[in-house]
Amino acid sequence: MIKFVYILAIPLKKEKYGGSETMEILFMGFILGMKHALDADHVVAVSTIITRTKSIYHSARVGAFWGLGHTATLVLVGMGILLFRITLPPRWNAITEFTVGAMLILLGFVVLIQLIREKIHGHYHVHKGKHHFRFHYHNESSEHNHLHGKSFLAGTVHGLAGSAGLMLLVLSTIPFLFKGVFYILIFSFGTILGMAILGVILKIPFKIPMLNRFLTGLVGVSSIAFGIKFIFENMYGL
Repeated sequence: MIKFVYILAIPLKKEKYGGSETMEILFMGFILGMKHALDADHVVAVSTIITRTKSIYHSARVGAFWGLGHTATLVLVGMGILLFRITLPPRWNAITEFTVGAMLILLGFVVLIQLIREKIHGHYHVHKGKHHFRFHYHNESSEHNHLHGKSFLAGTVHGLAGSAGLMLLVLSTIPFLFKGVFYILIFSFGTILGMAILGVILKIPFKIPMLNRFLTGLVGVSSIAFGIKFIFENMYGL
């Protein structure tokens, strides 16, 4: 993957403003993008959404759509920085992280409400001449497009906070438009890839029937707790 980033950046090495410096900036962008996917608030947010997915494949898509939403925000704000040399206000990080905290609380409550509303039923079945009684529950959310939209929206909010804010600060130091745009794309590529992989990893334990409901409840509570923590940590920065 790093080799792929290197190949993409080869044309930039020939530019008069310095190949080695360009490679360092782009490599840093890709690493920051991958690292950004592992931010704790991202893990929690995506976990709340994949509790409703039906398969590992759809979980990967949820992660990718989060990355796309994240990219959309970065492109809009990033182009504003590059074209108009906009500088982020000192309280930018505190304000955006406060918003993320509120979103995490909302996502957590939605997960818990959906968990309570899930239909639970039991039935008898015969296996090798013996009667067994088993409980099952039905996850009522089968609208994958709805989950993709939800993930995309969460990504747009996260696109302004955490290490994405750091990326925007780095972007403000890049004097060349083309290099800056390429940096945004490399950072976003790393984030989308990282979130798709994260979606797969997070979904695996949810495929275990006996753990599914417990993990879903745990994710909901964790999202609320993490959101409250986020808000209190950033209140003093507002």
